[in-house]
Amino acid sequence: MGRYALAVALLGAGDAEAAGTEALAAQALLGGLPPEAAAPSPAAVLEVLVGAADRRGDTEALVAHGRALVAFIEGEAHGEARDLRLATASTRLGLALARAGRADEAWSHLARALVLRRARLGAGSLQLGEALHNVATHRLGGSSLDEAAIRFEEAVRIARAAGEAGVSLLEAALHNLGSLREEQGRDDEARAAWEAALAARQERLGMEDPSLRPTLVRLARLRERTGSTLQAGVLFERAAALARRELGDEHEVSRALAAWRAGALSGGEAS
Repeated sequence: MGRYALAVALLGAGDAEAAGTEALAAQALLGGLPPEAAAPSPAAVLEVLVGAADRRGDTEALVAHGRALVAFIEGEAHGEARDLRLATASTRLGLALARAGRADEAWSHLARALVLRRARLGAGSLQLGEALHNVATHRLGGSSLDEAAIRFEEAVRIARAAGEAGVSLLEAALHNLGSLREEQGRDDEARAAWEAALAARQERLGMEDPSLRPTLVRLARLRERTGSTLQAGVLFERAAALARRELGDEHEVSRALAAWRAGALSGGEAS
């Protein structure tokens, strides 16, 4: 079908708005076609709609199309290919629901994706690692901190074993594991996780990448809270320098980080 092919091409070219329009037109035409007509499957059209909504940042449309896609795949014959497609669709829907603040619904879809991937993939699969990370990060279904930590640690092991292909997952899982360990009051483990996340990201992106800032700040605040004020000041200054380079000297983030640095080095609270 021409409109579906055009939608795919537009999405590939980065025009998510036009891709969504063409995919909706293709979807409307599907119901009027005779059974013998060559046409894309409803799931294929829904996948384009999901992709277009995701690219546009339209969470409401992403949730609506994601629900329809999950429901369609659920009706297909059981098997490995179907289960892995359902896991992918459930992941996208779960993450969209989490962004929309629908915590319980998000948890159910992310948990299902983890179950499906664990059943169908090898223990070292990066997709399994990503599913573990998603469920641990969106601790929405009442799981304990210890359960989330176990999932983060498994995701870290998988990412490390995958080498270069697993670096992005490794960085994210280590950073979030550090946050969880701090929440548990296990400061030494939090620091170790954040330092490992920072080292991995620096090796991949260099010392001046703006994405280093969140981990630098978490480390700095932990160092300050545990009495290592000089080290905290150094980390705050690195974060502030990255913020100034990215956002400008007068941006509120740059100014706040400079104030935190001053507060750490003075041993007092920055205003």
